[in-house]
Amino acid sequence: MPDHVWTNPYPCDQEIVFSRSPSAYRVTCDAFALQYNIPSAALEDLNDNVDCNGLEDITICAPLLCQVRVVDDITRSSPQQFIQDMGNLTLTQFMSWNPSAGMRNLQYGEVVCIG
Repeated sequence: MPDHVWTNPYPCDQEIVFSRSPSAYRVTCDAFALQYNIPSAALEDLNDNVDCNGLEDITICAPLLCQVRVVDDITRSSPQQFIQDMGNLTLTQFMSWNPSAGMRNLQYGEVVCIG
């Protein structure tokens, strides 16, 4: 029997086994998402037991990797504004790559797919 049983209704494209280094202070979902090239909003949607303020040893369900960008400016608070600032994305593309982001405001430091 597998150690990890998937119960979430969304498909799990890949599982990543994360082990926090004893010397690491704290690994957030945003830092994890940037390291693995995945959108950070999907981590909370796909994993019921994830603490995005500080990941511990855990098997994480994640979407497939993508080209990512960190939301790095307060003026890029909505998906529409972010897309306008990028200049080469459509809302349809953004939402298909970031379904967990929805139409809510993007957060400073959040990792989103851009391709």
